[in-house]
Amino acid sequence: MYKSVAFTLLGLAFSALLSAQELVNPRRGAALYEAMLQEKTPLEAHVYPLRVSLNFNFRFQAGYYFETPSAQFSGSGHNLAVMLRVVPEGKPAVYLGTRHTLPEIPEDKKLKGNHLGIGGVFYLGDGNYTVDFVLIDDRGRVYHTVQKIHARRTGAEKDLKQVLAAGEVKSLSSLRMRNPEAGDNKPLKLTLMLHAAPNYARSTVFRPQDLSRLIGAMTGILEQVPVKSLRVVAFNLDQQKELYRNEAFEPGQFEKLEQALMPIQLGTVDINVLKNKSGYVDLLAGMISQELHAADSSETVIVLGPPSRLQDSVRSGVIEENPANGPRFFYFEYHSLRERGQAQFPDTIESAMKRVGGKVFHIFTAGDFAKALAELKRMVRG
Repeated sequence: MYKSVAFTLLGLAFSALLSAQELVNPRRGAALYEAMLQEKTPLEAHVYPLRVSLNFNFRFQAGYYFETPSAQFSGSGHNLAVMLRVVPEGKPAVYLGTRHTLPEIPEDKKLKGNHLGIGGVFYLGDGNYTVDFVLIDDRGRVYHTVQKIHARRTGAEKDLKQVLAAGEVKSLSSLRMRNPEAGDNKPLKLTLMLHAAPNYARSTVFRPQDLSRLIGAMTGILEQVPVKSLRVVAFNLDQQKELYRNEAFEPGQFEKLEQALMPIQLGTVDINVLKNKSGYVDLLAGMISQELHAADSSETVIVLGPPSRLQDSVRSGVIEENPANGPRFFYFEYHSLRERGQAQFPDTIESAMKRVGGKVFHIFTAGDFAKALAELKRMVRG
């Protein structure tokens, strides 16, 4: 039975590399879910639901992280499929699914105790939900558990406009660029420079929730700021690398952006990076210089992402002076809520922004993000 289920899921999956959930047709999703639960051989695994929080695109972000012993999948050509059955209180079930092709896993006793991690995220409106988490492999072994999750606004979050209706469920791929009516703000020629780094400085892995937060914040900006043209550049300072560049970003190109960012693993660093101790400053200065001298220069440049763990100051003369008619620079530096109230030391990106007269926003909550957007729109109003 399972082979047919797996092949069907393959066509429904968004992208195995992204570990992203895609909405499944309710009738087909119900059939796949029931078929999976017919399998009785247990798969050794555990799921850790991610804490539900209001993201910077003003949607509740939920998610999961499956951990399963890698020794169960020794050899090559193995697959895992994830199915979520999300039931909003008082509403019909919503199904999300994806399929993962596993790398070759050697039959090595030294690897005993190693685990595979599979994560994913999805979005919710306000409300209470029951979520079935199902993980199944190509041998028909299945892990299944049920959890209750809650999406509730607290404090100033209650004053923010609701993007998703109560009880609504959306996938990561539902995030799309939208140009709102310009109103009293003229459409901008905009560059977004995305700092693709873990939300927590000690982490060496760029996780699905890190990607989700970055893309969510990006779409939060694009849903609020009218855009005439959009250049998107993604980079990582630890690796001293530009990861993605698109001079004319369009709504249908989010998937390619996500594919370019998801493979980041910071635990392994190229030897040439270690030799070039100031390479991250050179990278940052070079990208800023490109913005200052671009033939089709942007009016506004927004650097977006978590703070860099690199805190060296950028010396005078390393980054050239921004001319009076040059682009306006902004740094949307977002932090984890647990850092609120703690002393914040300028990172290398903030130091670079000061060299070009940039405005820095320290953001901890969705409310802070909304205020930063309002201030940005006021400053660039034409």
